[in-house]
Amino acid sequence: VVYDCVDNFAGHPTPPADLSATQGQLLARADLVLTTSRYLYEEKSRRRGNVHLLHHGTSEAFLGKPRPAGPLRRLCYFGTVWSALDFGAIAALAEAGYSVTLAGPVKEPPPALPPGVEFAPALPHESLPAFLAGFDALLLPYAASDYNKGVVPAKLYECLATGKPVLASALPSLEEYAGLLYLARGSADFPAAARRAAESDGAEDSA
Repeated sequence: VVYDCVDNFAGHPTPPADLSATQGQLLARADLVLTTSRYLYEEKSRRRGNVHLLHHGTSEAFLGKPRPAGPLRRLCYFGTVWSALDFGAIAALAEAGYSVTLAGPVKEPPPALPPGVEFAPALPHESLPAFLAGFDALLLPYAASDYNKGVVPAKLYECLATGKPVLASALPSLEEYAGLLYLARGSADFPAAARRAAESDGAEDSA
Protein backbone atom coordinates (compact mmCIF):
# COMPACT_ATOMS: atom_id res chain seq x y z
CA VAL A 1 0.00 0.00 0.00
CA VAL A 2 1.39 3.40 -1.03
CA TYR A 3 -0.09 6.59 0.45
CA ASP A 4 0.65 9.54 -1.83
CA CYS A 5 -0.12 12.57 0.39
CA VAL A 6 -0.28 15.78 -1.63
CA ASP A 7 -2.07 18.18 0.76
CA ASN A 8 -2.58 18.96 4.44
CA PHE A 9 -6.02 17.40 4.39
CA ALA A 10 -6.51 17.96 8.14
CA GLY A 11 -6.65 21.69 7.43
CA HIS A 12 -9.23 21.47 4.64
CA PRO A 13 -12.04 24.01 5.23
CA THR A 14 -14.74 21.34 4.86
CA PRO A 15 -13.18 17.98 5.82
CA PRO A 16 -15.29 14.82 6.03
CA ALA A 17 -16.12 13.83 9.58
CA ASP A 18 -14.10 10.60 9.39
CA LEU A 19 -10.99 12.17 7.86
CA SER A 20 -8.73 11.82 10.90
CA ALA A 21 -9.66 8.18 11.44
CA THR A 22 -9.39 7.32 7.75
CA GLN A 23 -5.98 8.94 7.38
CA GLY A 24 -4.75 7.26 10.56
CA GLN A 25 -5.80 3.86 9.24
CA LEU A 26 -4.14 4.54 5.90
CA LEU A 27 -0.89 5.59 7.56
CA ALA A 28 -0.95 2.42 9.65
CA ARG A 29 -1.49 0.23 6.56
CA ALA A 30 0.88 1.96 4.16
CA ASP A 31 4.17 0.32 3.30
CA LEU A 32 5.38 3.60 1.81
CA VAL A 33 4.28 7.23 2.28
CA LEU A 34 5.08 9.84 -0.37
CA THR A 35 4.77 13.57 0.31
CA THR A 36 5.12 16.62 -1.91
CA SER A 37 6.35 19.26 0.55
CA ARG A 38 8.78 19.58 3.47
CA TYR A 39 5.89 20.37 5.82
CA LEU A 40 4.00 17.17 4.91
CA TYR A 41 7.19 15.12 5.06
CA GLU A 42 8.02 16.28 8.59
CA GLU A 43 4.43 15.92 9.80
CA LYS A 44 4.04 12.37 8.47
CA SER A 45 7.54 11.36 9.62
CA ARG A 46 6.52 12.06 13.21
CA ARG A 47 3.76 9.47 12.87
CA ARG A 48 5.52 6.62 11.04
CA GLY A 49 8.64 5.55 9.17
CA ASN A 50 9.40 5.08 5.48
CA VAL A 51 8.22 8.55 4.47
CA HIS A 52 9.77 10.21 1.43
CA LEU A 53 9.65 13.66 -0.15
CA LEU A 54 8.94 13.35 -3.87
CA HIS A 55 8.65 16.51 -5.94
CA HIS A 56 6.29 16.97 -8.85
CA GLY A 57 7.61 17.09 -12.41
CA THR A 58 6.57 18.89 -15.57
CA SER A 59 6.38 18.29 -19.27
CA GLU A 60 9.14 19.67 -21.50
CA ALA A 61 6.36 21.46 -23.39
CA PHE A 62 6.46 24.13 -20.64
CA LEU A 63 10.16 24.87 -21.06
CA GLY A 64 10.89 28.44 -22.11
CA LYS A 65 13.65 31.02 -22.00
CA PRO A 66 14.11 33.44 -19.07
CA ARG A 67 12.16 36.63 -19.57
CA PRO A 68 14.27 39.78 -20.08
CA ALA A 69 13.91 42.60 -17.56
CA GLY A 70 11.09 45.01 -18.30
CA PRO A 71 7.63 46.11 -17.20
CA LEU A 72 5.07 43.50 -16.25
CA ARG A 73 1.54 44.11 -17.43
CA ARG A 74 -0.31 40.81 -17.85
CA LEU A 75 -0.33 38.33 -14.96
CA CYS A 76 -1.98 34.91 -14.81
CA TYR A 77 -3.03 32.36 -12.23
CA PHE A 78 -4.10 29.02 -13.67
CA GLY A 79 -5.90 26.38 -11.66
CA THR A 80 -9.00 26.02 -9.53
CA VAL A 81 -10.58 29.25 -8.33
CA TRP A 82 -11.74 28.73 -4.74
CA SER A 83 -11.28 29.90 -1.15
CA ALA A 84 -7.67 28.65 -0.97
CA LEU A 85 -6.66 31.66 -3.11
CA ASP A 86 -5.68 35.02 -1.66
CA PHE A 87 -8.20 37.25 -3.40
CA GLY A 88 -6.82 40.23 -1.52
CA ALA A 89 -3.54 39.75 -3.37
CA ILE A 90 -5.35 39.54 -6.70
CA ALA A 91 -7.28 42.71 -5.92
CA ALA A 92 -4.09 44.52 -4.84
CA LEU A 93 -2.43 43.72 -8.16
CA ALA A 94 -5.43 44.89 -10.16
CA GLU A 95 -5.69 48.10 -8.15
CA ALA A 96 -1.98 48.72 -8.82
CA GLY A 97 -2.69 48.68 -12.56
CA TYR A 98 -1.87 45.10 -13.52
CA SER A 99 -4.12 42.97 -15.71
CA VAL A 100 -4.85 39.71 -13.87
CA THR A 101 -6.35 36.62 -15.51
CA LEU A 102 -7.70 33.72 -13.44
CA ALA A 103 -7.81 30.72 -15.75
CA GLY A 104 -9.56 27.58 -14.59
CA PRO A 105 -12.73 26.12 -13.12
CA VAL A 106 -14.56 28.23 -10.52
CA LYS A 107 -15.22 25.91 -7.60
CA GLU A 108 -16.43 28.65 -5.26
CA PRO A 109 -17.59 32.12 -6.34
CA PRO A 110 -14.91 34.70 -5.50
CA PRO A 111 -15.65 38.00 -3.75
CA ALA A 112 -16.18 41.12 -5.82
CA LEU A 113 -12.92 42.00 -7.56
CA PRO A 114 -11.85 45.30 -9.12
CA PRO A 115 -11.67 46.03 -12.84
CA GLY A 116 -8.55 44.53 -14.31
CA VAL A 117 -9.39 40.99 -13.16
CA GLU A 118 -10.82 38.68 -15.79
CA PHE A 119 -11.70 35.00 -15.89
CA ALA A 120 -10.78 32.46 -18.53
CA PRO A 121 -12.22 28.95 -18.80
CA ALA A 122 -10.29 25.83 -17.91
CA LEU A 123 -8.08 24.56 -20.72
CA PRO A 124 -6.84 21.10 -21.66
CA HIS A 125 -3.43 20.60 -20.06
CA GLU A 126 -1.72 20.32 -23.43
CA SER A 127 -3.02 23.78 -24.37
CA LEU A 128 -1.57 25.54 -21.32
CA PRO A 129 1.99 26.25 -22.61
CA ALA A 130 0.69 28.20 -25.61
CA PHE A 131 -1.87 30.02 -23.46
CA LEU A 132 0.70 31.05 -20.84
CA ALA A 133 3.06 32.41 -23.50
CA GLY A 134 0.92 35.56 -23.70
CA PHE A 135 1.58 36.62 -20.07
CA ASP A 136 4.48 38.50 -18.49
CA ALA A 137 4.43 36.69 -15.13
CA LEU A 138 2.59 33.90 -13.35
CA LEU A 139 0.89 33.90 -9.97
CA LEU A 140 0.65 31.54 -7.02
CA PRO A 141 -1.52 33.68 -4.72
CA TYR A 142 -2.50 31.35 -1.87
CA ALA A 143 -4.21 32.38 1.35
CA ALA A 144 -2.47 31.73 4.68
CA SER A 145 -4.38 28.80 6.19
CA ASP A 146 -3.85 25.43 7.84
CA TYR A 147 -4.75 23.73 4.58
CA ASN A 148 -2.16 25.68 2.61
CA LYS A 149 0.67 25.03 5.08
CA GLY A 150 1.72 21.97 3.12
CA VAL A 151 1.01 23.27 -0.38
CA VAL A 152 3.66 22.92 -3.05
CA PRO A 153 1.37 22.96 -6.09
CA ALA A 154 2.27 20.87 -9.11
CA LYS A 155 1.89 24.04 -11.17
CA LEU A 156 4.92 25.53 -9.37
CA TYR A 157 7.23 23.50 -11.58
CA GLU A 158 5.26 24.31 -14.70
CA CYS A 159 5.46 28.01 -13.85
CA LEU A 160 9.20 27.90 -13.24
CA ALA A 161 9.81 25.95 -16.42
CA THR A 162 8.33 28.74 -18.54
CA GLY A 163 11.16 31.12 -17.58
CA LYS A 164 8.63 33.78 -16.55
CA PRO A 165 8.74 35.46 -13.13
CA VAL A 166 6.58 33.69 -10.57
CA LEU A 167 4.94 35.82 -7.84
CA ALA A 168 3.96 33.65 -4.89
CA SER A 169 2.60 33.87 -1.38
CA ALA A 170 5.27 33.20 1.23
CA LEU A 171 3.72 29.96 2.47
CA PRO A 172 5.86 27.81 4.80
CA SER A 173 6.40 25.11 2.16
CA LEU A 174 7.36 27.64 -0.52
CA GLU A 175 10.06 29.34 1.57
CA GLU A 176 12.69 26.84 0.41
CA TYR A 177 12.10 28.07 -3.15
CA ALA A 178 12.73 31.69 -2.20
CA GLY A 179 15.66 31.93 -4.61
CA LEU A 180 13.40 31.02 -7.53
CA LEU A 181 10.26 32.97 -6.63
CA TYR A 182 9.26 36.54 -5.90
CA LEU A 183 7.66 35.95 -2.52
CA ALA A 184 4.99 38.29 -1.19
CA ARG A 185 4.59 38.43 2.57
CA GLY A 186 0.93 39.34 2.66
CA SER A 187 -1.67 40.46 0.14
CA ALA A 188 -0.48 44.06 0.00
CA ASP A 189 3.09 42.99 -0.87
CA PHE A 190 2.18 41.48 -4.24
CA PRO A 191 2.56 44.74 -6.24
CA ALA A 192 6.02 45.22 -4.71
CA ALA A 193 6.91 41.63 -5.67
CA ALA A 194 5.80 42.43 -9.23
CA ARG A 195 8.04 45.49 -9.28
CA ARG A 196 11.00 43.41 -8.07
CA ALA A 197 10.33 40.88 -10.81
CA ALA A 198 10.23 43.58 -13.47
CA GLU A 199 13.73 44.71 -12.51
CA SER A 200 15.23 41.24 -12.88
CA ASP A 201 16.16 39.59 -16.19
CA GLY A 202 15.12 36.21 -14.76
CA ALA A 203 18.31 34.43 -15.76
CA GLU A 204 19.22 33.44 -12.21
CA ASP A 205 15.66 32.67 -11.15
CA SER A 206 14.61 30.41 -14.00
CA ALA A 207 14.47 26.70 -13.23
